[in-house]
Amino acid sequence: MSNKNALFIKKVIRQYSKTKFILSYHNFCSASYRLDRIYQSMKSLRAFHYKIAVNPSSTNEVLKLFLYKKPRNDLSIVCMGSKGAFSRVLAPIFGNFLNYCSIQNHKIAPGQFDFKELKNIYNYFSLNHKTSIYGLIGSSIARS
Repeated sequence: MSNKNALFIKKVIRQYSKTKFILSYHNFCSASYRLDRIYQSMKSLRAFHYKIAVNPSSTNEVLKLFLYKKPRNDLSIVCMGSKGAFSRVLAPIFGNFLNYCSIQNHKIAPGQFDFKELKNIYNYFSLNHKTSIYGLIGSSIARS
């Protein structure tokens, strides 16, 4: 983020002090990002909440992102694309403050679910930090 942008954001946050701002970072192209540097840079602007949306290259990367997020209550991680889609369902388990879904299947981001899918298929609103997660690891999982 340029110094000019940071100064503008600080000014707006200060000017509208009763507004709860969410600062957002997106990386659609690659997984070559420095998560802690991005988060610390955003934190220096003192917003209400921070969102980092990335396009992970593997499911392992998604898990690492959520492990990074876990102790940071003011941070939400949104994983895009086919590798990150499952994280949108599990977001409440890892304590994400926010999530994004489409209405009437008008998806605007890769890996995004429709509201009805999250609600009716995945019981999204009953998921929380006490929900257990089980996984199947192996080759040819489709036949398991």
